[in-house]
Amino acid sequence: MVTRPNQFSEYLLSIALMVLLTVGWSLPAWAQDGTAELFIELEEPDRKPVVGEMVLLTIRGVYDVVITLEKMELPRVEGFDWVQIENDDWSREQVDGKEKSVMRRRIALFPKEAGDLTVGPFVHRLTVQPRAGGRIKMDIKAEPITLSVSPYPGGADAWPFSARLLEYSDEWSDDPSTLGDGDTVTRTVTLSALGVVPELVPPQPLMRAYWLITFSPPEQRELILTEKGPITKVTWSWEMRPITGEPGVIREYKIPWLNTTTREMEMIELPAAPFGYASFAENKNALALTAADQGPALAAIALAGLAAAGMLLFGSLTAGPALRWATIRRVARHNLAKGAMMLAAIRKDPAALRRATGLFLASAPKPPNEEQTGALGTLDFVIFSSKGNKDGFDYFQYVRCFWTPLG
Repeated sequence: MVTRPNQFSEYLLSIALMVLLTVGWSLPAWAQDGTAELFIELEEPDRKPVVGEMVLLTIRGVYDVVITLEKMELPRVEGFDWVQIENDDWSREQVDGKEKSVMRRRIALFPKEAGDLTVGPFVHRLTVQPRAGGRIKMDIKAEPITLSVSPYPGGADAWPFSARLLEYSDEWSDDPSTLGDGDTVTRTVTLSALGVVPELVPPQPLMRAYWLITFSPPEQRELILTEKGPITKVTWSWEMRPITGEPGVIREYKIPWLNTTTREMEMIELPAAPFGYASFAENKNALALTAADQGPALAAIALAGLAAAGMLLFGSLTAGPALRWATIRRVARHNLAKGAMMLAAIRKDPAALRRATGLFLASAPKPPNEEQTGALGTLDFVIFSSKGNKDGFDYFQYVRCFWTPLG
């Protein structure tokens, strides 16, 4: 039989189409079965975030394939801290008129710097099962997005502390202004902030005064994940005891933060608090010397008194009566405190040394210097820490930090 040229061409074309349909050379096997897409979506696209502010986004995948294994790869996002706030949510939904598998992963981002920052790309690695059987690996990529971040409004040196909602409490275990002699009072501040991770909450304030012994247990920070974003709970506490019976006031503390709901800067205010014992027994006990103790301290008090006498003589020639007597009282108390410090050092009694130091500083003409503050901190560690070595502490070196001819 003779085949005409046009008939032969039609015959070859038929065979080629049959091969393509049967073997599937034209498309990958998973593409013949369906589609797979991955997107990065901002939950609040109109919000203009600042450094440290929470940004919520969703990674959404839409799949019209049979998935047997999957793994989402989220590489390090430069310029951001981030936390996943919920488990991945898988569901079957109508998309473009067809029922498909939809995956959602919700992320809270916290920008660490200002500028145009890139988020992504993210890759979802899948193993799918085509209709023809077997297993095929495929990588679905979400294209990156750009996020414009403004500087934190508190200033360049401000801690970038912001929250959508913040609550705090400030509680005392007792009234610090009417403590019993030798009593310790505990102040506890608790913060609860929505839209913050623990690393972005400022450090615990240092509540110190030269007339006050303060011990701060380790702060507690807890992260709670919710659908509205992470909640951070922080607990700060200070155990405080006045050294002297005389009244004192611990200053107020203010912690600025950005309310990202109102877009206004606000303040956490920890008010000033008066301190004092109900009596002055602590003062009297700190300076009381038994007959057996007086001898070692008399020489120290006498030496200090000589210096004080010269100062008083000069002061009596230049000052009025009221100022002169006030100076005499202060210097007398100051030198008694010096003697008490020396006696406590001889007896190697760290608690008595700390009380005497408080009386010394309360009657001193100026606040302690850096060396003296450091020595106080070392002594507090010896007294309050379980690792403090009372026997190895150099008591006389401590006293020398405070012992000056006129101070």
